[in-house]
Amino acid sequence: MKNFSIIGLFTAFLMLCNTVCAQVGVGTTTPHASAQLDISSENKGLLIPRMDLDGRTAIQSPATGLMIFQTDNSPGFYFYNGTAWEKIGAQTTPAPANFTANGTTLNPFFTLPGAIITNWTVLQAGTNGIFTPELSIYTVTAAGTYKLSARINYSSTSPLPILLGPDNDPAIIILNPITLQEYARGVFPITNSANGPTMASSGTILVEGAVTLAAGDQLMLSFDPDAPFLPIVLGSDQKHVNGIHLTISKMD
Repeated sequence: MKNFSIIGLFTAFLMLCNTVCAQVGVGTTTPHASAQLDISSENKGLLIPRMDLDGRTAIQSPATGLMIFQTDNSPGFYFYNGTAWEKIGAQTTPAPANFTANGTTLNPFFTLPGAIITNWTVLQAGTNGIFTPELSIYTVTAAGTYKLSARINYSSTSPLPILLGPDNDPAIIILNPITLQEYARGVFPITNSANGPTMASSGTILVEGAVTLAAGDQLMLSFDPDAPFLPIVLGSDQKHVNGIHLTISKMD
């Protein structure tokens, strides 16, 4: 009798070990070899623990990978990533790599040739360069192909169209302030009248281009009046505020 008891206990132990150590199939007798737990059903799902935010917060020392369904405060599936609870499927917005800034000219009366020095408001600092606002210079730190884009509003100090000389071709330029290499140019709107070429008393200039730049190259907005004097204001007056917009985007 004692021998039978020992054999029975040993058999029960083997059965328990098989139950604890083997793979488990729910709804299937052949769990997949790669799964410790294989649940199979054609019309039912898996219901994991549901709790509110307070319940999730009350979990002490959560294991990495622990998963729950939160019922309030942005409901959804959450898992513990080893440091914090993270919502499954949550979208993260990467930091923009582009540089974008608005400017308002500091010269209230008329615009002189050369660098367009403005009161800049940087909207996106970007990750491919360094902007020096007091000089209006952008220094590239990552070599590549860049798309350059600038929009500049202007307005005359007089409501009348501006009479130009026959060879005048005023423009806004994006150039390298060291080498003076020109990367992009946008001309002012000019029409022919009975008195000769004239420029509208107000308008918008667009400057766009694509260029390959090396680390250390510099970019600057520059005004080329191509005339002794143009009575205009760039970027800001009673009509235009933040009328200078500059974007520098790395394309590769």
